[in-house]
Amino acid sequence: MTKQDILVEFEAWAKSMPRAELGGLIKEYIAESNHSSWEGYPRRDLTGVRAFLKDVMEYHKNGEICGANFATRITTTNPVP
Repeated sequence: MTKQDILVEFEAWAKSMPRAELGGLIKEYIAESNHSSWEGYPRRDLTGVRAFLKDVMEYHKNGEICGANFATRITTTNPVP
């Protein structure tokens, strides 16, 4: 499987999951991974993980400025139920 394939597969998988379930899964995964000091991730991969998490926080912060409510309302041009 190529790097691009996993991105396409992950996007389709994530879009098919209910918003609340995906949010809970991500919260649990991050808490568990951080509890284990991100065991199994090489340093170079952690650089990408950090960049992703920072980008998610910025996306949320900018959404709050615009009055977004990610839990209950679709707010983008790429809607995900």
